[in-house]
Amino acid sequence: ATPSSRISNNYKHWLEQCRARTQCCTDRMMLRIAALLATAAAVSQQKDWLVHRQDSKTRLLKTASGLRLTNGLIERAFAAQPGGYFCTTDLRRGDRSFFRALSPEANLTINGQRFNIGGCLGQPENHYEFWYAERWPLAKDPDAFAYRNYTLSKPSKGFEWRARSGAPSIPWPPKGLRLTVEFAHASLQNVRVFVHYEMYDGVPAYRKLVSIRNDGSDTITVDSLVVELFRAQNFSPQRITALAEHWNNAPVPNDQQVPAVPKSLLQESPRYWYADPHYDQCCDDTQLHVPHTAYTYLVAGYTRDVRFGGGTGPGWVLAPGSSRSSSSLRVVLHDSDESERQGLGVRETLKALAPQLAEAPVNFMLSDLSALRRIVDQAAKTGHELGIIGFGAEGWCAFCSAQTEDANFTAWLANEVRYARSKNIELSAYTLMQGNGWGMDPIPEDAKILNRDGSRGPTACFATDWHASYRQRVLAFAAKVGFYGVETDGQFEGASCSDPTHSHHGVANSFDAQLKATQRFNNQLKARGLYQTGADAYVFSGANRWNAADTDEAIFHIDNVVEWSTLGRMYAYDSTFDRVPTSGQYTVDDLVGRCTDDPLQADLVRCVDFVLGGFYLFGTQPFFHAVQLWDPLHKDAAALEASVTRWTGFFRAHRTRLLGMGRMLHLRRPTARFLEAVAHVTADPSEPLRAIVGLVNPTSRGIADNITVSLYYAGLAPGATVVASVLNADAAAATSRPLPASMARFVVGPDPAASLFEIVLPVKVDAFSYASIGLSLVTSPMATTRWAAAY
Repeated sequence: ATPSSRISNNYKHWLEQCRARTQCCTDRMMLRIAALLATAAAVSQQKDWLVHRQDSKTRLLKTASGLRLTNGLIERAFAAQPGGYFCTTDLRRGDRSFFRALSPEANLTINGQRFNIGGCLGQPENHYEFWYAERWPLAKDPDAFAYRNYTLSKPSKGFEWRARSGAPSIPWPPKGLRLTVEFAHASLQNVRVFVHYEMYDGVPAYRKLVSIRNDGSDTITVDSLVVELFRAQNFSPQRITALAEHWNNAPVPNDQQVPAVPKSLLQESPRYWYADPHYDQCCDDTQLHVPHTAYTYLVAGYTRDVRFGGGTGPGWVLAPGSSRSSSSLRVVLHDSDESERQGLGVRETLKALAPQLAEAPVNFMLSDLSALRRIVDQAAKTGHELGIIGFGAEGWCAFCSAQTEDANFTAWLANEVRYARSKNIELSAYTLMQGNGWGMDPIPEDAKILNRDGSRGPTACFATDWHASYRQRVLAFAAKVGFYGVETDGQFEGASCSDPTHSHHGVANSFDAQLKATQRFNNQLKARGLYQTGADAYVFSGANRWNAADTDEAIFHIDNVVEWSTLGRMYAYDSTFDRVPTSGQYTVDDLVGRCTDDPLQADLVRCVDFVLGGFYLFGTQPFFHAVQLWDPLHKDAAALEASVTRWTGFFRAHRTRLLGMGRMLHLRRPTARFLEAVAHVTADPSEPLRAIVGLVNPTSRGIADNITVSLYYAGLAPGATVVASVLNADAAAATSRPLPASMARFVVGPDPAASLFEIVLPVKVDAFSYASIGLSLVTSPMATTRWAAAY
């Protein structure tokens, strides 16, 4: 070789060595960076309230300018001057402020005169883009109710409650603080207004309501009341969830849509969010900024309601010595725009503020009283716990007086309740509270709502002596026969009533009076220990469970089992973004009969098993509504019984830690075309099974896919090892082999197709089939170097 070639070869060799060393150094550096990132992520995970319960106590701190109510997750700051002003000057979630500009704390109209409650002067007119605290001093609003003092107490409980039916025992009422601020006005010296703020330990949410007391000698009328006025920053509507006393029964229960705001570019407004007329007025550039600033004013209270047909009052008439309290607004502040995380935030808040939602007895609905013992015997064998005498049941008239006042019928039914209880089955029964449908006594004409156009009905007015008597009859009869619960349909939905002879003060008071009558009845159910199912989501007055969506009628119009069961899972998937899964249910009607009648279903047992498995895996309980669960003489009776028992047992085994109090993650939405997927995870360190992944294939072809599952909310850090096992593998509709035989262990994080807290499951699910995969923790990373070594 020539000298030049030797030099060339030596150079190449040297270059290769440099590259190798550089790559080695780069790899080591990347591993170190990855280890540091994993460590930082794991530390952040440990401090995440959605993963581990945080020891954050609620405190009221005195500051130089006023008060600060905080629980370590959120805080609300007030500027306060006794005898003068009181106003919110900040609302924070972590290091992010939601506050934009000054507002009164509330607003009301007394005897036709409007007053602000609290508030501060100091915000320059037409300068509501921000609050410039250093340059704009605060002053008292001479026309507003002035701040007097404050008191502290524990949060109130909206109803009586004790844990049962799979619900864990948690503090009730929730731990935290209630700050009550008193206001008075010089021209109404004997009228006191109290604004109540509740904040809870370990939950980024607050509750706000207003109460008024008349200690004067004259009667006063409270015509209007706004409980919360808050000028927020532009991002706030995407980071705040406002929860009403009663949710609409829609796929997304806290649906916040109301009619369009006139002359807005967006042409729609989320409920509670309104255009701020003072925003973007300083610079005559409203056309430029309207799309970003149109809805940044949080206004909640007795505002206009579409169904009610106008302002909702409250229209209170306060005699001397009397008082009233408003409905409450509950607000959750989010730290992310991610829909799953926001949904988890709402669900975890609900578990703390409405713990009855985690009660989940396995129920069924019977449609013929004469066959009660037959279906009870079947239910007892298959792990059911609650039977509901349902809508349209033969031999039942929904608590009508003909039966509730019949001593023979009462004695007979009480004996049937005792028989069911001897089989470990409790009984409940249906009633229609609006009174304008099946069952019930005929509504007297003068007890019907009087509409704004002078017509009557069709529903009863809840604020009448007749309706109060009916409600007491329901409670008394339930106690006589020993019912475990009541199924309430048609609770107050917003109908106005202008009848001056009813137990409300004109149309203005009819909304609040009927709402409060409904809430009191729900409270009475809870005080008697009665479990409440139904169609109406009165979450904060005690309702336990309502339908995943008000679409059960679809089952009666769709014969194809795959189609209507896919529709049901779709609604279960959508609604559980921000509702506790155990609060949902979906009727499968006479499932055996429907699978028998569907010409596309050649295998009856597989059809039944597919429907039950799909719903239970999606966290929503399917319930039979039939004369019997199956025909005891059917050739497949034993197999049908085994299928039902398997799934009720599966649900009961996991309802507390995974399917109830666990975190449901939404992976693949049902579309009838692709694989559907959800996961239920828990960070409970005493639970070795950290996740259940549910997969459903509604198509006529087998599907192989890679399903990415985040184990972040299972509390598993990068480097943790989980072992996958197939649950319910021998069930009729279970897929034969969802995971490759060679793949049983998965390490969190290393997969290049996943993030730090994810694993990727290579799955295969047969046609018209499901799979349930359990993920159990094997090892946790003891040091970041071990995690790095996995690379």
